[in-house]
Amino acid sequence: MKKRTNLLALGGYALLTGVLTWPVLPRLTACLAGGPDLDLWVFQWDNWWLKQALHQGISPYHTDLLFYPQGVSLTAHSFNWGMSAVWLLIEPLVGPVAAYNLTLLLTFVLSGYAMYLLAREFTGHDGTAFIAGLVFAFCPYRLSQSTAHILLAAMQWLPLFVLYLVRTVRECSVRTAILGGVFLALSGLECWHFLTFAGLLGGLYVGYSLIFERGRWHWRTVSLLALAALVCIMLIAPLLVPIVREYLSAGGAGHALPVELAGESTDLLAYLTPSRLHPLWGQRLAGVYGRFVASERWIAFVGYVVLALSAYAALRRVRGAGLWLTGAAGFVLLALGRDLTVGGVAHPRLFMPYRLVSDWFLFRMLRHPDRFNLVVMFCLAVVVGLACANLVRRLRGWAQSATMLTLAGLILFEYLALPYPTVSPTVSPFYHELARDPADYAIVELPMGRQRAKEYMYFQTVHGKHLVEGMVARTPPDAYAFIEADPLLRLLRSGQPAGYPTFDVAARQQALANQGFRYFVLHKEYLPAETLESWRPLLGPESVYEDDELIVYPVTSSH
Repeated sequence: MKKRTNLLALGGYALLTGVLTWPVLPRLTACLAGGPDLDLWVFQWDNWWLKQALHQGISPYHTDLLFYPQGVSLTAHSFNWGMSAVWLLIEPLVGPVAAYNLTLLLTFVLSGYAMYLLAREFTGHDGTAFIAGLVFAFCPYRLSQSTAHILLAAMQWLPLFVLYLVRTVRECSVRTAILGGVFLALSGLECWHFLTFAGLLGGLYVGYSLIFERGRWHWRTVSLLALAALVCIMLIAPLLVPIVREYLSAGGAGHALPVELAGESTDLLAYLTPSRLHPLWGQRLAGVYGRFVASERWIAFVGYVVLALSAYAALRRVRGAGLWLTGAAGFVLLALGRDLTVGGVAHPRLFMPYRLVSDWFLFRMLRHPDRFNLVVMFCLAVVVGLACANLVRRLRGWAQSATMLTLAGLILFEYLALPYPTVSPTVSPFYHELARDPADYAIVELPMGRQRAKEYMYFQTVHGKHLVEGMVARTPPDAYAFIEADPLLRLLRSGQPAGYPTFDVAARQQALANQGFRYFVLHKEYLPAETLESWRPLLGPESVYEDDELIVYPVTSSH
């Protein structure tokens, strides 16, 4: 019976994923699932680069395809190891675009199903556990993050880690401890941030259990939890050790990581403001979201039904809900960041808990406090499952099914974000010409800049040539050393009209040619006409290629 209900739940999440991400499925091979955020292109490059590294048998943690000729360390780059592994398996069968889309859709299905299993552990009720899975899989914050950051959407292993942590404490089984360690490792391999989330969620449950379940704790319990941690460390060590080694060899350079980037905490009113992506009222809320500087991109709306059920659980003192309500409240306080912001108005005089932990290494790595909304919705999903189970058990017969269907329908209606954004990846014919050229050389894409480099990296997956620049999640301090040392590249990187150069342009071009550079590729859309004109003395009198998007000059000493 349990196997049948598991399959029904899994099928239900798969069906709802197809509906709630429409029109991704009919555009599966033609368009990438995601919005205009340029990080979408970086994840295409990540998958492509890991494939190159695997085929060549080299370390994925360093490449000279970016920041050529010196190359760049990728140990601090945000790889999504788990989803990339899935992509690598299915890409030969369906192509890179469809493979990315399917891996993204899979995160919705598995995240819902994993939360269903966890919620059922606490509720003992299949129907209400299914509703908990809906909250976790399709909440607006996770949905909006999925359009740009697949690694933050891939939370499917976190509920399973908590599930087997709970079972290890309650059953004292070696099997559950090993599985808990495996799922903890898988969470970290999806995104290193999830290890922080797992530690906080695990600590929350362990603290609760030590207070209210003291009879379950003895030396065997502690040893099994240590076993789970050991299993996790053994599984992630091959990928984590190089990161730790580089961090230590740099003298703990992690202190230079930004504590908090502007606009990446959560506005308190954003939790109560319906999604701006909703097909019925989304456009009317554009002005409201414009005031949420901290929450304009990533939608923190919890949902009125979820809030009502959470209030019901609190007022009724539903058994077990207190733990997760406490967790949700604590994570909300962290997501609000260093300064409380309400309706776009900051209140810096109010003390916020995030100030106490913002300098801790793991919190600096997390970078953006608004990402705690992922675990806010994790906790609230469990609360919803408990509240629904308590509610339906007070009913009889058809009223139970009707209530569950109504609650599920209302939650999904509030969470609607249709149509799910898709992007058609268009590539200039010039890049296809480069791909057909077997020679190994580099190109300079202009204008330079961290944001534009994300798109250029996607083009690299087509042409395969080296780039003078690139984008790493946490760019090493010396990445731009070569560009800054070359007066021509330094001037081009500034993006300003050239004026009268104070250096020998022909000599600088010859030096670049000797280093293996062949073309300057200018993107017309991103360069003002006056800048293009002023750069002609730097790049040469005649281009070798031009279309509606690009103009290409050779790297040469003849002017």
